Amino acid sequence: MTYDSIKTTRDGDVLTITLNRPERLNAAPPAMFDEIGDTLDHLDGARAVLITGEGRAFCSGADLMARGERTGSMGDGAYAALTGSYSPLMLKLSRLGV
Repeated sequence: MTYDSIKTTRDGDVLTITLNRPERLNAAPPAMFDEIGDTLDHLDGARAVLITGEGRAFCSGADLMARGERTGSMGDGAYAALTGSYSPLMLKLSRLGV
């Protein structure tokens, strides 16, 4: 499957997920969480998952600009993005049987 903000590769039993927004230091927009979640739903027998980042940074954090112009405060939109995407993804990662 092809994604906008991640790349996936498979080497034997190891699935590598590469955060692929080096121009933004791999800052994670909400869509990135969805793409990673979709990838984790389709492991196809992988026994290990490696998450890495393209370029000079692994991940600079959530991309707070991804939802439009920043208004000067984090606001409800960023909070909803973090709790709606990040927390479920971390739960999914913790429950992987790899």
